[in-house]
Amino acid sequence: KADLVNLVRKMDLDAFGMQEVCPDQAQYLREQLPEFAFVGDHREADRKSGEASPVFYRKSRFEALKKGTFWLSETPDKPGSKYPGAGCPRVCTWALLAERGGRRLLFANTHLDHWSAAARENGMKLILERLSGLSEGATVVLTGDHNCRHGDAPAITARTVLCDARDVAESPDPGPRNTFHAFGKLVGDPRDLRIDFIYASNGTRVLDFVTHGDRRPRSDLY
Repeated sequence: KADLVNLVRKMDLDAFGMQEVCPDQAQYLREQLPEFAFVGDHREADRKSGEASPVFYRKSRFEALKKGTFWLSETPDKPGSKYPGAGCPRVCTWALLAERGGRRLLFANTHLDHWSAAARENGMKLILERLSGLSEGATVVLTGDHNCRHGDAPAITARTVLCDARDVAESPDPGPRNTFHAFGKLVGDPRDLRIDFIYASNGTRVLDFVTHGDRRPRSDLY
């Protein structure tokens, strides 16, 4: 737990998304990272149990004008709902952030389904539709574990509206290129096994893109 908090501080983040955050972990992160605000509901019907895909933002830099969570299903505003065939309920959490000084950012974070390709594709379509209505002209950033590759349907769909930050970064990604590594078994694998993505509004200037390789033995912190 301490390693994760130390990594967040080492990276000196202003806003970030996480996946698979259980209630006790969410409480720990709130306590250990008081400089960040936590946005997000947990995915089950009571909105308090199961995993969350929260957004964190630095309170000294941003304030949230609006925020919310919707479910990646045919009834997005019904807590606990899931797309037919999905392995479990999935959510997207978002926050419309105002920088202290004027600029605005719509930051969204999700974790697409691990089981159903149709659920992943329809989940991405829903996210893009919702973000279009929520952005109010702000720059959009979408992060998450999308359980797909760059050439799969959800990623292709995302790139019809947004740009892949790695594709447009002015400083090339030095690697590692993999974000799926099977708990260390595939570290150094030459294939591009990226399943985690950062997308941004077209025209956004991306200075650099880095997949951080910080890791410790027998850990999925990578």
